[in-house]
Amino acid sequence: MTGSADRPRTWRMSFSMTPGQIVDGSKTVTRRHADTWRTIRPVDLIVPIRKGQGLKRGERQEPLIDGRLIVTSVRLEPLASVDADEMRDEGFDPDAWADPVTGERGPLGWVRWWAHGHGHGRGPTAESELEAWLRSTMCRRIEFCRASDWRHHLGPFVSGRQALDFARRHFGPVIDPAELAYVADLAKYDPPSAVDLEGALEDSIARGREAQREAGLRLDGPEVA
Repeated sequence: MTGSADRPRTWRMSFSMTPGQIVDGSKTVTRRHADTWRTIRPVDLIVPIRKGQGLKRGERQEPLIDGRLIVTSVRLEPLASVDADEMRDEGFDPDAWADPVTGERGPLGWVRWWAHGHGHGRGPTAESELEAWLRSTMCRRIEFCRASDWRHHLGPFVSGRQALDFARRHFGPVIDPAELAYVADLAKYDPPSAVDLEGALEDSIARGREAQREAGLRLDGPEVA
């Protein structure tokens, strides 16, 4: 890990179980043991590597892509939250994947496979105990996108410049994500999410419509943007 407390940090993270999904871009979420990666945070950068530990003499850590990943979300959640969509975000086809050992399929099979690989075992077999195990076993969910793909987080805006200009008018200083690797003091800012931006846009439109009403203007024309 490089960086410091007052700037985005760059981490090397191993994806030994899903290197292909990182390379083809189908993986945008990774789950880690809840006791690990406690200090990683949104806007941090990840260099995805094939293997980080257990390297033989002369072996080097192998980056899987040329660029970096940008962390967009980090949270603790129970394994019960894993569904078919979450499997896809992890880079697995819920209709085609099967546990290579047990053959179990679907989200539950994937959860058991993940839990076994992270020291939790495969969980109870009794149906009466399974739900409690799924709700009590926590993981750290880390979401990311490629540095070159950050524009898919634009929400209601048609361009990165439009989103940034609107954010700066309503929220103050906002950093362009394309410059993340070069901004030293990014950590002092808390860039708004797409949900925040969309909500502010709706509020702005509502205020404009109210101003029209007060001025006695027609309301059947184009809305104020």
